[in-house]
Amino acid sequence: MKLVIFHDTDEQKTAARLLTAVTDHEHGGGLDDAALFEFGPDWEHKPAPFTAKFAGITHLLLFKQQKKPEWFPFLAGFARGKGCPIVYYGVPGMKKPAYVPDIVICRDEAELVRYLKRELATFGEKETLEKARNALFETGIPVTPDSFANCVREGNAEAVKLFLAARISADEKDKNGVPMLCVAARAGQAALISLLLDAGAAVNGTSADRGNTALIDAALGKHTAIIERLLASGADVNAKSKDGQSALIIAVGLTDTATVELLLKAGADPDAPDSLGATARKYAQLFRNPAMLALFEQLT
Repeated sequence: MKLVIFHDTDEQKTAARLLTAVTDHEHGGGLDDAALFEFGPDWEHKPAPFTAKFAGITHLLLFKQQKKPEWFPFLAGFARGKGCPIVYYGVPGMKKPAYVPDIVICRDEAELVRYLKRELATFGEKETLEKARNALFETGIPVTPDSFANCVREGNAEAVKLFLAARISADEKDKNGVPMLCVAARAGQAALISLLLDAGAAVNGTSADRGNTALIDAALGKHTAIIERLLASGADVNAKSKDGQSALIIAVGLTDTATVELLLKAGADPDAPDSLGATARKYAQLFRNPAMLALFEQLT
């Protein structure tokens, strides 16, 4: 963010004071990039170093106690072309000109500092977003949901971080309606499970294809570490897929004793039926797995 303060020759002291105020990190606007630009009496007839001063400018600030300066139309046209807001300082009764829709009026230093702090925060967010999108583009990764899903599936943590920095939701879904958390669970990407959860992914979001939560998908892949992380983050241990299967029923069917124990200790219901009317306990009895039957006897 770059602010340039424009002023007439007789306004040097006020301009210098404002420059100090907007660059004061402790009490002021906290800008690192701010400069002064003086319009002399014959500014229209003299070569002006506009290019150097205006490079990278994002905000224009000017002030005049009685009326708009004669060079205001020039700045208004420049600001309109660049899409930069004009900040008009210290004129309590001023009305916004109709031809400058992006003008901002700050009546005193306190109001100016508050405005610049808000702008600096917003500008920082936009800059981070733009950098992330450019970084993805430079590595040949399109900013699309399916590309995001591919990076999650492949365990490309750096790219996933860029997607999140580019404001792509952690709850984004691929073309099949599978949330990124489920994509990570199916691929066994434990590190990305944590990354997505920390970014606000819904732990109990369901996929459109199977109606699975990430916990159910993790159970299908026997990804015990992922199951532990999901349970610690509030995953519904009794959630069911479209065919009525819970993570516990799936773990029993896969004879995954470690996951069965983990789920039972987390409060999984051993007697909740699937769409066929069978329960995890009944499946365990049918499979006659001594270790698993012992767990049901001990933990339920």
